[in-house]
Amino acid sequence: MNYRYIGNTSLYVSELCYGTMTFGASTDVKQSEIIFNAALESGINFFDTAEVYGGEFGSSEEILGKVMKGKREKIIISSKVHGFEGHQAHQSRTEIIKTVEQSLKRLNTDYIDIYFLHWVDPYVRFEEKISALNELVQAGKIRYLGTSNHEAWLIEKMNRYAIDHNLAPISLMQEIYNPIDYDVSQEKLSLAKDSNLGIMVYSPLAGGFLTGKYDRNKSKPDGSRGAINMDWESKRWKFRFSDYGFEMLELLKKISKKNNVTIAQTALSYLLTFSEFSSIIIGAKTLQQLEENLKTYTLHEEDIKEIQALSLFI
Repeated sequence: MNYRYIGNTSLYVSELCYGTMTFGASTDVKQSEIIFNAALESGINFFDTAEVYGGEFGSSEEILGKVMKGKREKIIISSKVHGFEGHQAHQSRTEIIKTVEQSLKRLNTDYIDIYFLHWVDPYVRFEEKISALNELVQAGKIRYLGTSNHEAWLIEKMNRYAIDHNLAPISLMQEIYNPIDYDVSQEKLSLAKDSNLGIMVYSPLAGGFLTGKYDRNKSKPDGSRGAINMDWESKRWKFRFSDYGFEMLELLKKISKKNNVTIAQTALSYLLTFSEFSSIIIGAKTLQQLEENLKTYTLHEEDIKEIQALSLFI
C-alpha cells in the first residue's frame, strides 16, 4: 500500500480509503469486522463514514466504532454532517455541534480526524458553519475540515473568510470522479493546487457501473444501484447508461482483458495515476470484493493515453 499526504494537513493516509457506507446496510457487525480487519491488514489506514450511512441512521458510525475498538490510534477517520431535507437546515451552529457530539459517541472516540460538510445547506450562512466548525477544532473534537459536493467558488469563499478571521480552513474536498463521471472540474483542480487542498475521490467505480455488471442489451440486475435509480443520482445514471458511458466501459474491458485484470482494477488504477488525488474511496459488500479492489496495478502509458483520449474530462 502506498501513502500520500492530504493537502495542507499532517495526515499521511493510504491511497485507498475504505468507505463504510455498507456497514449496517449490506453488511452486519460480524461481516463488517471481517472486512475492516482485512482492510487494516492490507495497509489501509483511512476509513470514511457519515451520520446518514448504513441501514439505519448512524449505524455505519456505530459499527465502525465497535470494530475499531482498541485500534483507534492506528487509523484516520472522516465523517460528515448532512445537508438539508425539505426546509429543515442541518448545518446551523446548534445542529453541527450536536451532530459531532452524536458521531463521537457512536464512534466511541474523542476526536474525528476530518469532518465534512456533506452537502451544501442553503438555509445557513457559510460564516455560521465555519465558525461552529472552528469551535470544534479548538475544542480538539475535530482535527481538519472538509467539504463534499460543494462548488469551487464556495469553497474558496469559505476559506477566504476562515483565513481573514483566523479560523480553521478547509483542507480537503471529497468529490465524485471516475473515468465516466467528472465532478472534479478543472476549476477544482486549480483551487486544490493554489490553496494546497487535498482531493478525496468517491464513487470511483461509478456506483458499480465500472464492474461490468451492466450490459446495454440486457435488463439491469435486480437490486443494483442502476436499477434502483435513487432520485439524487438519477441524472447521473442516465449519463452512465448513455452511448458515451458504454463506450468507456468497453474501452476499460479491452484494457483489462489485455492486462488480465478486472475492469474495477483498471478503473481504480487509472485514478491512482492522478497525483492531485489524496485518496480513493473503495467499498465492498463482501471480503472477495475488497480483495479484488485492493489489487491495483501500474497502467501502461498507452492505456492511460487511450482513456484520456476518450474521457470528457481528462
